[in-house]
Amino acid sequence: MVMDANGRGHEPAGTTKGGRYTANPGADDDSDLELSGGYNHTRRTLYDEYESRDKGWIWAENLLRATKPMPDGTDYTDEPVCTPEQEVELRTRAVGEESHPGYIMRSLHSWIPDNVRCREMAERLADERLLALRRSCAVKPDHCYSARLVQSALSRPVHMEGILAQYGLSAHRMRVGRPYLNNLEEYRRRTGDRNPSGETRDRIWNETLADYVQDKLARGKTFGGGLAYSDGSNAKPGRPDRKPWVDPKTGRMEAFNGRKDFEGMYERGMSAFNERNLAGDFETAIDTHGVTDAMEGGGDTIRNAYNLAFEQGLDVQSMNRALGLNAETVERWREEWERGRM
Repeated sequence: MVMDANGRGHEPAGTTKGGRYTANPGADDDSDLELSGGYNHTRRTLYDEYESRDKGWIWAENLLRATKPMPDGTDYTDEPVCTPEQEVELRTRAVGEESHPGYIMRSLHSWIPDNVRCREMAERLADERLLALRRSCAVKPDHCYSARLVQSALSRPVHMEGILAQYGLSAHRMRVGRPYLNNLEEYRRRTGDRNPSGETRDRIWNETLADYVQDKLARGKTFGGGLAYSDGSNAKPGRPDRKPWVDPKTGRMEAFNGRKDFEGMYERGMSAFNERNLAGDFETAIDTHGVTDAMEGGGDTIRNAYNLAFEQGLDVQSMNRALGLNAETVERWREEWERGRM
């Protein structure tokens, strides 16, 4: 047993009973956490007030069980609170493994091609749902954080448009981008060319987009006009071609390239995902992605480290601070790296 900042005893985090409170001597419940304002508070205010009184309030079983019937008479007061063991089992089943994906992973995988990122996103989504459910049940005396409710929360439909939008990813472009990334990886596997030229990637993009359009037309389905081939021509018949644009980095006028547009969006989205997932932990980030060894020699090897960071979509601001490099130099390196991929 460990003690929190408020003197409450609970099992250590990371154990099967992690966070579960132990009884305080002379106390039968946690009634001292009862709020004066009740439902007159906003939900956020309620959460903050509970947090100020007990950092582990979302684990308190007396808050998670129903203590009175609902207004319509539905009564969950006899329903047991979901145990940590049940929660772990239900979460594991919903997320699954890379070799045996669960419901959430299967829903995400049709959009997120990288198996590791897909699982990480599935785990985060499951944890966010369960945390929201815990908070909701803890402030509602007629709700119970039961295994039934946990299962229901983990089984809700996965609305990818909203999830992708959190990372600046367009679901419309991902419908073509996802098979494009699959086809690009298949080309790499088949030819051994791990860094295809811009011309090759343009061809694969155009073929993938053409297949997407033909499938839509054959099935009589409609699609928006925001997709373009690598030469800027609109994928939707009858829609005007995408206009040339000025590259903000070089100031040059260039033809719109649908493939470059997608890849830029995808790289920015994955960078945002990595930044959230790694929580700013630069040491973990570079170690996970194999950048550490490349940084040991200095000089050109530092450039190699940045090239790897660009490839993996890492937040290079942390690297800038760690190595004492100015942002202008690193931005020039990024431009050179991007030109080398085209």
